Amino acid sequence: MNVKNTTKLTRLKCFKAFLVRYFDNGWLTNKFWRSENIKVDTEIKVGATDEDVNLLLSVLDYIKFLDLRNATAVLLMYRCGLRIGTIARMNEKQIDFVYQRLQLDGEVMKNHNGSILHVDEQMLYLLQIIVK
Repeated sequence: MNVKNTTKLTRLKCFKAFLVRYFDNGWLTNKFWRSENIKVDTEIKVGATDEDVNLLLSVLDYIKFLDLRNATAVLLMYRCGLRIGTIARMNEKQIDFVYQRLQLDGEVMKNHNGSILHVDEQMLYLLQIIVK
């Protein structure tokens, strides 16, 4: 097939859905297609650079609370590798100001595994302003 990899995966998904309907109607006796997959090369996304993050942070007005909150979220994503959903579910008890770390339990993480992440003083200062 001379099509993009995403098209191949979409076609396979649609065909499998079609076969599920046949199985549900009793026209097929086993789900042989469950073990069939197409291996395709996936494109690796280029991450943000320091310049990209600095440019984004330079347009924010830190006097406004929302911009300060957004800058803190951007830095948490960039420096700690956190997802935006994880940051949104974080609460104050997960920030350890004494040992300079984030103690994230499974309820805020996507994979439900806890994690301890060390953060620098600047990040702690921003988190302290946001929390209080």
